[in-house]
Amino acid sequence: MLHENEVAPFIKASFPEMNITGAIIGNENKAAYNAISALSEFMKQKSGEHDEDSVKKAMKVAETIHMRGDARIKSGIENIFISSISAVMPYFSKSRQELQAIIPAHLLSIYKQQKLNSDL
Repeated sequence: MLHENEVAPFIKASFPEMNITGAIIGNENKAAYNAISALSEFMKQKSGEHDEDSVKKAMKVAETIHMRGDARIKSGIENIFISSISAVMPYFSKSRQELQAIIPAHLLSIYKQQKLNSDL
């Protein structure tokens, strides 16, 4: 089980080049959410740079955090990271189906459910 205080170090270990120091300073209760938000912003930045490998890796890291996280961590991934996936789609010239192919299956299932619920 991944706990809130482990999220930022887990992300930092996956992306040493990512600056998340500011995300983890302050309210400890929000440190995990801030780190997830930083991962989301990093994914958006990398998509703007057309760095598909980093985007895939960020999605895989988010999937791992979601699968290992407690209920609050899962909620953070769903409400912050997965909700931001639509924002990266315009940066790629690929079709929607090709873009969905780079989203890990576990996250894709949640993403599709969110899109379905938002269309109701």
